[in-house]
Amino acid sequence: MRIRRPLIALAACALLASAGPARADFRDGPVFADTAANGRLDVGPLYVFRSPSNANNTVFVMTVSPFTGVLTPATFVKGARYDIDIDGSGDAVADMVLRTTFGPPSAVDGSQSVLMRCLPKPRCRRYIFARGRTGKNISVPGGGTLRAGNQDIPDYFDQGAWDTRMATNTGFPRSPGTAKDFYGGKANSLAIVLEVPSTRIRVSPDNPKKVIGVWARTVGTGGRTDREGRPFVNTGLMPKTPTGQSRADRRNAFNVAFPDRDRIAFRDDMLSVLTSFYGRSPIDASFLADTFLPDMLMFEIGNPNGFGSLIGPGPGFFSGPFAGNQVLGNGRRLSEDVHDVTLNLLSNGAMPSDNVSDDNGLRITDGSVDPASAQTRAIAFPYVGTAGSPASGPNP
Repeated sequence: MRIRRPLIALAACALLASAGPARADFRDGPVFADTAANGRLDVGPLYVFRSPSNANNTVFVMTVSPFTGVLTPATFVKGARYDIDIDGSGDAVADMVLRTTFGPPSAVDGSQSVLMRCLPKPRCRRYIFARGRTGKNISVPGGGTLRAGNQDIPDYFDQGAWDTRMATNTGFPRSPGTAKDFYGGKANSLAIVLEVPSTRIRVSPDNPKKVIGVWARTVGTGGRTDREGRPFVNTGLMPKTPTGQSRADRRNAFNVAFPDRDRIAFRDDMLSVLTSFYGRSPIDASFLADTFLPDMLMFEIGNPNGFGSLIGPGPGFFSGPFAGNQVLGNGRRLSEDVHDVTLNLLSNGAMPSDNVSDDNGLRITDGSVDPASAQTRAIAFPYVGTAGSPASGPNP
């Protein structure tokens, strides 16, 4: 039974509404701390949002392999699978999988062949979604566009200070003016960007609000490697986050798990972090665990709102602990300061920000407003900025 406590729900809604426009999704486990050795299949931020150029389309952005050109190559791994999993029925099991694979880099220009398939075939209008070359906008038969290649990292978060906090339980947040964007400068990563008509996303008949749960996953030759749903869940809610007790590090286990088992396998770990590190009461911790598990990025198709919105309800896990049985949505847009929202909620306002703001300038092209210049950004696919040159590494 899910816990629904109206007073807690109202307090959480107030926090979400008051949070301003920090993220850390790359390097979210011990194996990924050494980016140069293990980072090529490290999944970073996942974005899902209504297309800014066509309200009838949905955009998915999967990022992977941070600091390309410095710590990792600017090419996808031949033989690996890059999956965007979509649950349209609320059971935290993928009903559609958009699977992208790549060929070897060309000796001529370094580009790779791209093949995106839709699985399983009975749930997809086309088995072959799109094919082409990296670094190019590829038309999707039946409508839409795919691009896979080296792009700017839109993420901004003081991960250097957060890593210090994880090691010493001090040092985060740094004061305004001293906090640093770990992904600042000209840091790049690989990205798979897909825009498709929303009608191609299958949802169950008992899901009239068309809520979906999305997660990205890489699968290497040795099996499952990494996954990403909501921002900051593994980084901020799984041990090794300081818990005041000797709980084992669970981040690698979380990365290779499936969402439908999250509450069974990781709820106790999350409760421990919430009570010991964030200082939440057992009642609040239970509410928040049911908010963030299973780890899927919830999105209400066609809804123009962004991360921190309450959406639904729908069937199964799409019915949540907030007032009206709603869940925490609505996807994630490129410019949103999702970690400020999340930190504010988890800490009950005690840790409202990492003191790093959106520094994307006019690189991203999603129609949002650049807070530094107050200019409205252009609208142009693939929305993620072009790769910075010369590429830069971490800014700790």
